[in-house]
Amino acid sequence: MQGDTFTDEEATSRLIQLDSHKSYFPVSTRAEIYYAAQPGKLISCVIAASVHQNGHVSVVEGGYGTKKVRIRYMTENGRPDVFFVLVQAAKRESVHVEEDVAWSTRLGIAYEPMKNWTLAEIQDALRNVSSSQFPPS
Repeated sequence: MQGDTFTDEEATSRLIQLDSHKSYFPVSTRAEIYYAAQPGKLISCVIAASVHQNGHVSVVEGGYGTKKVRIRYMTENGRPDVFFVLVQAAKRESVHVEEDVAWSTRLGIAYEPMKNWTLAEIQDALRNVSSSQFPPS
């Protein structure tokens, strides 16, 4: 479960109380974003990236499992870039994990055992990825 992200539709269907914040910021030098979770929720996912790889992104405060996060973008070469941020926060509740099953008082998820992917499986998964998902620099 750690690191999993859910769409709003999946969150509703799985009864997960999920807040999601996704942003693209045009940047050229430095930028910071601060996100605070609503009462009773903890940050469960933080993804931040320099879309065109012209800068460095780092979490400078908080993060996974906390109530807040501050993320910083710093340029490496002064060229324009796009700072992408996705933060999700979910209601804090105890979860019991045993082998490939995780459950809470409201939810149970069964996972397939972890396995090594073959080269063909990786190539097949990457066929559906498009660089058009990101705004131009």
